[in-house]
Amino acid sequence: MKSNVEYSTSCIIHLNYPPPTPPRRGVVSPTIVYIIHHPSYLITNSYLCNPEMNDKLKISKVIVLTVTHFSHDFYTAILAPLLPKLIEKLQISYFSAGFLQFIVQIPLFFSPFISVIANKPHARYFVIFAPAVAAILMSIIGLVSSYWLLVLILFVVGVNSAFYHVPAPVMMKNVSGKNPGLGMSMHMVGGEAARAIGPMVVLGIISAYSFEGIWRIMPFGIVTSLFLLWLLRDVPVTQNAIKPSYKKMYAAYKRNKNVFGLILGLSFFRAILASGLTTYLPVYVKHVQNDYGLALVSLTVLEFGGMAGALLSGIISDFISRKRMIVYITVLSPLFMLFFLYMGNSIFSIIILAVLGFIVFSITPVLMAYVLSIKSYYPVFMNSMFMTINFVTGSMTVLMIGLSSDLFGLQNTFIFAALAALIAIPFAMALPESEKDMPK
Repeated sequence: MKSNVEYSTSCIIHLNYPPPTPPRRGVVSPTIVYIIHHPSYLITNSYLCNPEMNDKLKISKVIVLTVTHFSHDFYTAILAPLLPKLIEKLQISYFSAGFLQFIVQIPLFFSPFISVIANKPHARYFVIFAPAVAAILMSIIGLVSSYWLLVLILFVVGVNSAFYHVPAPVMMKNVSGKNPGLGMSMHMVGGEAARAIGPMVVLGIISAYSFEGIWRIMPFGIVTSLFLLWLLRDVPVTQNAIKPSYKKMYAAYKRNKNVFGLILGLSFFRAILASGLTTYLPVYVKHVQNDYGLALVSLTVLEFGGMAGALLSGIISDFISRKRMIVYITVLSPLFMLFFLYMGNSIFSIIILAVLGFIVFSITPVLMAYVLSIKSYYPVFMNSMFMTINFVTGSMTVLMIGLSSDLFGLQNTFIFAALAALIAIPFAMALPESEKDMPK
């Protein structure tokens, strides 16, 4: 069995750090000399190249990475609960409110290009500093009185978010060993917990200090990044650290283009439902009930349900077919959405909303684990393709829902969203069953 040093040495030779010249008898290998002068590469590359280390679940790192997702998404998630206040303050339409969410997503369109930068061990600093950047920018939007200045701030927030979301899931996969479903579930739990807790924190801050007082939530993200600087110092992004090759990345995409095409169709039609819920649910409830507090409570209930779904679905998908999980979720989501709309103002609608959140948001960790199970030398690139599809479809459908709401009303638009989500079912059923059925 090879030692960690031997794995590290072979990995460094593969990377040409230094040139792989065979040493003469009695002469110290130049690779060993390189390790002596650059000990950090011994840590990083032993982490990357030793199969036994890769197969082991590192639960402490999984928890830390879950916290990073929570602390970053806590700030980006407060945009949706703040939309009713922004609509009142800036006197904007539903479409203009949806455009704010869209502008955050635009940088994520370039995720495949960002993956080239993120395909390096030191890209972990994008993950480490993302909470601090999001905290500073999102905490000042209550002080902004210009719509276009708000658009500019949110665009920078989107750039920061893109540089976080491309490498973070791959880091999580690297520390999840043989349980990628568990890792993706924990990753998504961090995000869903942020979206569940964020609205209640916002409600408390606004009730105590006013809309302009939300700057008080800034310190949490900055302090989190300072802790992460130490806790994630030895967690790399890539497992192979191969120099990026555009030609090979394109070949990886071309080999799996049919799979990505199916994921694109599936993601687009389910995003019509999911985006409508996450972005416009507070606006919908406030419009129907005329109660801002109840609107934020509804979003919290939805996201707590989503957090439970995200946790359980990925774990279950480690033991049963991921395709089967995707199909079940795709079928049930529109049915429960229609049930929620049918219940109207009934007390049972809150219960249905929790179940709806459980079902709708449970698909993301399963899809992410499905994509990362595709064999490739560039897992960051493969994840970036999924993130691009996910965010492009999400942002486009946010604009569609906003425009439709201006023209036909939110109630009719939500019914349309549920019916449109049914079209995702054939795409889910057409996905390859397992790695054996995927292109080689």
